[in-house]
Amino acid sequence: LPVSENSSLPLQVNIAVVHDGYIATLDSPAQQSFGIPLTDVHIDNNTLSFKSPMIQASFNGKKTTEGYEGTFKQGQEFPLTFKKAGSDEKQASTPTPELGEHGAAVAIIDQDEIKTQFYGEHDHNTQYEIGSVTKTMVAYLLAHAVVNESTTLDTPVNEFWPQAPDTVTLGQLATHHSGLPRLPENLLSKADQTDPYAHYGQSELESALAEIEPGANNYEYSNFGYGLLAESLAKSAEKAFPELLNDVVFEPFSMPDTYVATRKENTSGSLSKGHNVLGDVVPHWHFQSLAGAGAVVSTLSDMANYTKALMRKSAEDDATVEQLLAPQKTIEGCCQQALGWLISEDKNGKAYAWHNGQTAGFSSFVGFYLDGSRAVVMLNAQSIPVNDEAIKRLTQNAGSQ
Repeated sequence: LPVSENSSLPLQVNIAVVHDGYIATLDSPAQQSFGIPLTDVHIDNNTLSFKSPMIQASFNGKKTTEGYEGTFKQGQEFPLTFKKAGSDEKQASTPTPELGEHGAAVAIIDQDEIKTQFYGEHDHNTQYEIGSVTKTMVAYLLAHAVVNESTTLDTPVNEFWPQAPDTVTLGQLATHHSGLPRLPENLLSKADQTDPYAHYGQSELESALAEIEPGANNYEYSNFGYGLLAESLAKSAEKAFPELLNDVVFEPFSMPDTYVATRKENTSGSLSKGHNVLGDVVPHWHFQSLAGAGAVVSTLSDMANYTKALMRKSAEDDATVEQLLAPQKTIEGCCQQALGWLISEDKNGKAYAWHNGQTAGFSSFVGFYLDGSRAVVMLNAQSIPVNDEAIKRLTQNAGSQ
């Protein structure tokens, strides 16, 4: 798949023939994404086509001497040819970039001691898109509002948005059990592929809410849900979401260099360039009504302050953080889902909270032990998974704790 003039991304489709059709998945090895489900699969000697609701993509191609040559559509159209792999051919792969190849920052917090490590020319002033770690801040807004009795986890969303179904609650949005899809259906049709959330305002959100038919209340990670949650809490507080986040999180947690990226003209000169998985520089992201899904930009110092404050409050049984980190749901094969945060255990059964984030050009991770003993903050100026490395650094002394 060509992603720029000089770069391409290998994709692989796996199709199994079953008695009533096909089972198919899509792999993107360079992004470490495997087993993405495909639907509406059709393949014969002349055509290949499929859809992927999870990533809102589709492919339609015709058989040529090269393979199935056609168009891959995901927001915009890309030329793409699938060639049948021989039985002795290995799955398409590409070297996995390492942390810090284009700059990064890491903080390890042990009690009151902080050790920092910077990669490239980055320093304490370098800013990063933190992506979905933003969701932990939105979840804190909810926990804060619940403790202060201005709302509840059972408050239906249609109290704030009459267009919304009456079956969706704030608590369900915060735990990804609302039945809302990962993205609203009307997001990508008018999106700029390089800045996909920038155009999506309140009118688009209202239109999406009027059209949705929530599915079962099973776990489904949803940027749509968190954007809606943030806007609902802002309506409840009668403030704009960036203002609410500044008042409840950024100022109390000593985060002076952190902001919500809602307008391009407000982009700070300290914001690092972001890089995709192939190492190409990519545009920064900006948000409107889906800002709660991942719009925060921050520094290592600010994120360390944020994490230290949560650790301290957790150790002191602070009511808001107790509400925030109380397990709400079990995610099979993974962990416990609290409000925003995921709760896992190390090999000794000691609990820690964590969340990661990823945009087109950045990746991030924040994790801390609930007893306040240790934490890791990892901010990387390239869109590659950092979970494994971050969790390794967080739990590496588990045997001696």
